[in-house]
Amino acid sequence: MKHTYLSLFAAILLVLTANTPASANMLADPGFDSMDVQEIKWDTTPWWGGGGGGTASGGGAWVTDSNSKSAPHSATLFLYGNNWAYSMVAQTLTSGITPGTQYVASAFFNRQSDITPGEALFKIEWLNAGGGVVKTDEGTTLFNNTHTAGLWHSLSDVFTAPADTVSAKYEIVFKKTGAGDPNDIWVDDASFDVVPEPTSIVLLGLGLVGLISITRRKS
Repeated sequence: MKHTYLSLFAAILLVLTANTPASANMLADPGFDSMDVQEIKWDTTPWWGGGGGGTASGGGAWVTDSNSKSAPHSATLFLYGNNWAYSMVAQTLTSGITPGTQYVASAFFNRQSDITPGEALFKIEWLNAGGGVVKTDEGTTLFNNTHTAGLWHSLSDVFTAPADTVSAKYEIVFKKTGAGDPNDIWVDDASFDVVPEPTSIVLLGLGLVGLISITRRKS
């Protein structure tokens, strides 16, 4: 009977390995640590970004060492003016996206003071082989003034890659939601990763049950 459990457990592990995508952060330099303290512009790498807005309003982003979750760096995003405005940091994933697969976008966010009327969210632009935008998705998880100041908060959203997608743009956007001048936010330890398939999670649970059964019988 013990050999039966061992064989079952081994088979489960083989199926689990075959059905679970490799789990690894697809972003380069997730903590902004390979970049100098500098403005993040549309042509910087691996992170690019900037901002814009209406009359006498706008925004931007910088690599900074003034406030980080994991030293030495993070990114800070700012907005200004009374008109609409946005700022962003982004990274282009040139390959590795599979249509129909779910991906989780995550990062740590921090605010030191009131950021009303501003909020930050994840945005994914799905691209085809020619670099054209197949679809743009915005996350529903918002970083705003409800999050306690002075602390790092982990936020995430799950997205599904549409058909014809081969690459993507991972974006964190900080935008104004009304008139006023929000204070800055910080972003660190960003991630974009495959969501494990539910069937694989179930198989893992079955494998653990088998292992527990073997241990009990040995006892």
